[in-house]
Amino acid sequence: MRKSRNDRRTKSLSPIIVFVGCIALILYLGSANLVGGIATEDSATDASIPQEQIKENLKDRLEKAAKDNQPLQLKRAWVGTLDSIANHTLTIETREGPRLASVSAETTFVRMPKRETIKLADLELGSYTVAMGHLNGNQVLAALRIIVEKEVPPPADRLPHFIKILKFDMKKDLLTGELPTQETLTALLTKDTILTTAEGGAVKKASTDDLVEGRRAVAIVKTESAKGQSPTLVNIHLLAPQGGEESLQEEPEASTPSERPRELPDTSPSPTE
Repeated sequence: MRKSRNDRRTKSLSPIIVFVGCIALILYLGSANLVGGIATEDSATDASIPQEQIKENLKDRLEKAAKDNQPLQLKRAWVGTLDSIANHTLTIETREGPRLASVSAETTFVRMPKRETIKLADLELGSYTVAMGHLNGNQVLAALRIIVEKEVPPPADRLPHFIKILKFDMKKDLLTGELPTQETLTALLTKDTILTTAEGGAVKKASTDDLVEGRRAVAIVKTESAKGQSPTLVNIHLLAPQGGEESLQEEPEASTPSERPRELPDTSPSPTE
């Protein structure tokens, strides 16, 4: 009796078991097809890119990385006298000592004052030379342009100086000022010296009475002078007093009229005076 009941239960469960098995089999086959389709698509995508294009892209990336990592090239110029030429390398004697400049097929050579193009073989030792280019890690200038001139250009006959007035000798017409280097400059005023000052944003004519101690000025000095004579002042431009002060000169007493600015003599004093 009990056995017959078990047989009936088994027979009733058999369709359910078969149905579940079929569902499981369908799901398994579907997932397998999906994975296979994805793998096939990836393979097709990789195969669609030519190997040459992959290599070219890799080459471009490497070149870009190398270019980005190049050291910064500094622009420099050596100015001086050409001392020697050896193995496409120039030795230029500058104020700071000898400097090296290498030349190549990209270097252009120009001879002044006619601006004529020349070659490396045309360079002459002792010529005034300006080498311009990029400085490498060995402190050798890779020259892109070489300018040469047979004679050294004459120095400028007028030089500007920023000074602080120390004193003005009215008898000898000598102005003494202090340079930013703490050195002193003594120069001669003549009838041709131009004196100006800055007032209210405008440039006005000044006089020797304005050459007071402590006043700051820009003095333009003529470098060429007779032997034993002080340099000559071409122009003195007095700057506005600092701190809003009207003047560093003491005010005269009210009962004493101020003296008129003294006119400079028509002739310069002799060197022996």
